[in-house]
Amino acid sequence: MKYALNLIALLFFTTSLNAQEDLPASESKAVVTEVQEMMTAFNDGNSELLIKNTHPVIHNLVGGQENFEKTTAQGVKQIMEMGIKIGELKVEQPSQFYKAGDEIVCFVPMSSVMTIKDQKIASTSFMIAAKGETGEWKYLDGTFVNTNPDQLWAFFPELPKDIKLPEVKIEPLP
Repeated sequence: MKYALNLIALLFFTTSLNAQEDLPASESKAVVTEVQEMMTAFNDGNSELLIKNTHPVIHNLVGGQENFEKTTAQGVKQIMEMGIKIGELKVEQPSQFYKAGDEIVCFVPMSSVMTIKDQKIASTSFMIAAKGETGEWKYLDGTFVNTNPDQLWAFFPELPKDIKLPEVKIEPLP
């Protein structure tokens, strides 16, 4: 009997970790708050928070962590000098998470209006949030998925292939 209960528990646990699941409300709210904080940091020119919260998988693409930190700090400085700001930000709660190897991944839909000098650009996109062994959520901008969807599975090879991703749409406003 004990063996049967252990087997049932193991099967349930394994199945639930591989399936699409509801994200606990506390986790969902924490992710929304962190994305909002990152967008505020972006507007304030605070590259430190962006660096701290960016998923480390991106480091290899730019020549390592040190180069990522340097490049990010320079990029944020240039963005500030250009006067680019994110406004009218709306961050939605993710409703599902997916098991992807040792990480839990979810998609955080968001919309905003970005101002670049006198031009306004409406953006509908998402952040990719992933939590691994550290227990901290780390983020990637999901906009790249629109032009390079295979990169998502290069970053998270065990992410299910049949997931529905949030919309990505960027258009100038009149």
